[in-house]
Amino acid sequence: MSPSRPWPLTVPEGPEVEVAVLDLGPQLVGEGVNLAYARSGSPVLRRFQPRDLATAGHVVESVRREGKHFVVHFRGVGDAMVFHFGMSGRLSVIPADPSDPSWPPGGPHAQLALALAGAWLVYVDPRKFGSVRWATPEEVAAWALVPDPIRDPKFGEADLRARVQRPAWGRRAVKPLLMDPRFISGVGNIYAAEALHLAGVHPAARARDLSHGQLSDLAHALADVLRAAVLRGGTSVKSYRRAGGSTGSHQYWLRVYGRTSCGSCEHPVSRVAQCGRITHFCPQCQPARDGAAQEAS
Repeated sequence: MSPSRPWPLTVPEGPEVEVAVLDLGPQLVGEGVNLAYARSGSPVLRRFQPRDLATAGHVVESVRREGKHFVVHFRGVGDAMVFHFGMSGRLSVIPADPSDPSWPPGGPHAQLALALAGAWLVYVDPRKFGSVRWATPEEVAAWALVPDPIRDPKFGEADLRARVQRPAWGRRAVKPLLMDPRFISGVGNIYAAEALHLAGVHPAARARDLSHGQLSDLAHALADVLRAAVLRGGTSVKSYRRAGGSTGSHQYWLRVYGRTSCGSCEHPVSRVAQCGRITHFCPQCQPARDGAAQEAS
């Protein structure tokens, strides 16, 4: 059943970026960058100086996801080009004549275009909340150290338990904590809500108060929800589209996010503000236990 209220504003999360890597990686690896064009004055490129565009001849060595970042490594170049999609950013490969200097390939919202052999790699961002920049090897390596439920087949309760034992994290409400990129990789508002619902955990529960069983359920829920979203091409709410323009289908499998009634028990879904974001949860499937606070920290 589709939700009856408009979708909240959303940001592409780990699964949507993973889908972009799967869609574009085979088209990009081994390709050389012949030209680079940037939209003058674009806030998306405020950390991407003109001198950074001297990429002619650089060959794409690998494309991967780190958290919610789309990371492009060039052969023989230490720093990686990093795209963060913000609310409405999208990368796509557009067939074109790379010798044609017309701008902008990709339409009026294109912010950056890299000319490949017979195609453009174009970053389009209508709302301009995304970013393109260079990241050092050390920065990329630090992102890779954060537990990643999508990528790590062994992700489980031990990963969560070891982290909630840290005082700074253990005292926080579990829903905002899951969305902290330093705690778990690739989880945003949609998938935190859905994983907590699947695990039966109240979003305002203190992380340190979760039992071993709850942590185990939550770890499995995170992996299941995130990986299922990748297989379904992401969650297309608001403006999200895949690289080729098609929509994902995971929005049809959501149980609480953006809904008026729970997809499991049909109880009305509650909405509360947590750290400036709206949290969706089912009070019946996710009861507050042991005096868990009803307000976010």
